[in-house]
Amino acid sequence: MAIQEIGIRELQANASRVVRAARDQGTRFRVASRGRDTGVEVGPAVHQTAAPADGGLTGAELLGSALYRTAPAPAGAAALAAFVEDGRDAQGTLGTVK
Repeated sequence: MAIQEIGIRELQANASRVVRAARDQGTRFRVASRGRDTGVEVGPAVHQTAAPADGGLTGAELLGSALYRTAPAPAGAAALAAFVEDGRDAQGTLGTVK
């Protein structure tokens, strides 16, 4: 079935009809704004448990990628932490307010 283009205003005015057509008839809609594709599609749900057919990443692969790694501490961070800790008194307070 071909994807039908629908404008944002038409989608707002006919949201129930569009969702019903997607759910009951499997119709897919591509949303446009002022005649330009928005990259948003409305259609029946597709459940995937493995990598998408287009070669995308699974959730586990994404979490293991460099996108979710923490950044290394900036240069001098250890020295600054040591300086702050050396400035604590016996109760753990930094400096005093006079």
